[in-house]
Amino acid sequence: MQQQTYDVIIVGAGPAGSSAATILGKAGKRVLLIDKGKFPREKTCGDGLTYKCVPLLEKLGLALDFREQAFFYSKGYGITFSDGTQITVRRPMAEQEAVVYMMPRFDFDNLLLQGARQYESVTVLEEAMVTNVIQEGERSIGVQVHTANAGTQIFSAPLIIDASGVGSKIAVQMGFAKTDLKNYALTIRGYFDEIENLSDVVEFIFDRSILPGYFWIFPIGAHSANVGCGTFQHLIVEKEINLRHLLEAFVQNHPAGEKLKSARLRGSLKGGKIPLGLDFASRVRDGLLFCGDAGGFTDPITAEGISFAIESGILAAETALAALTADNFAAKFLQQYDGQWQARFGERFSKAGFIQETVGKQNLQDYFYNAVAHHPAFEAAMQNQGSQYEWMFKLKALVKAL
Repeated sequence: MQQQTYDVIIVGAGPAGSSAATILGKAGKRVLLIDKGKFPREKTCGDGLTYKCVPLLEKLGLALDFREQAFFYSKGYGITFSDGTQITVRRPMAEQEAVVYMMPRFDFDNLLLQGARQYESVTVLEEAMVTNVIQEGERSIGVQVHTANAGTQIFSAPLIIDASGVGSKIAVQMGFAKTDLKNYALTIRGYFDEIENLSDVVEFIFDRSILPGYFWIFPIGAHSANVGCGTFQHLIVEKEINLRHLLEAFVQNHPAGEKLKSARLRGSLKGGKIPLGLDFASRVRDGLLFCGDAGGFTDPITAEGISFAIESGILAAETALAALTADNFAAKFLQQYDGQWQARFGERFSKAGFIQETVGKQNLQDYFYNAVAHHPAFEAAMQNQGSQYEWMFKLKALVKAL
């Protein structure tokens, strides 16, 4: 059985894994990046990339290529609430940055992977299935991999980064995976063409049939959009919700989906699973780091995960560099990674309980107060009576929707 040694093994070549490989490749570290798929490959997603991704892509040296390839972007978003109330927010035209860029994951993930491939020290192994994590005591020291061409191989490294996604077999083997359905959402989406009167903003539509979830219409062109819906997995099971039927009914009958009635579905509807801010105190084990969806890094409120995947991949790579320098791969040393992601976006994930459990009136009031009280736009609005009136209506609409 063939065995090769690397500085770091990364499992999963999605946004988290490819970002980590790029940082490590730039530092000249010998990296093995493994993925079960063959790139470019399709990935079920809303395809929306928020402005938060841009500075991260600049760090990876890919921002220019991204802007050139993201064929549609929006400078705003619209929300339709379950009572028909609507809010549309647009970034001022003088500000150059888009709010949301639209780029299919087929193209975006391949862009990130090519960014990692440019470094000679990065080896990419596609169509390869990790069947086992090899351990020495409690410490992970390698992986067993199976490919159709080479059969079973063993690759060793003092550190493994698991970026293999929500269905991570490594997480299951290491006792890291969660089984509570409340921690996951299920989604379904399709690409629709020949849409008339398509808005220039990304749209979120709340409806009682899917709360606490939503429908979305994300434009990817003048007459094309990524259209989908999603909600908690436990509610889908308990209420016997059929997402496909809900989406089809939305397209045909919902007032907000009126523009879709004559649209043509391109290909077929496809579903996916999303982890929602899983309640782990730590994303590290001896010789092992979890990032991206494998680490549960998805916003529990909006279900947005790509920016968190990229950033957690970068943070994992930076921790790996520190561990290689110190020659220390113990969980206690690697916990600096926990400190970094907690500082960057831990507060976001602490809100998971807000949407998973029933909250009291005072909790709801405190949530809204803390969410806007120190926001510059809110503080500026409080100096103007007309703006105060506008904010009052906006917050009322949000409370009514919830």
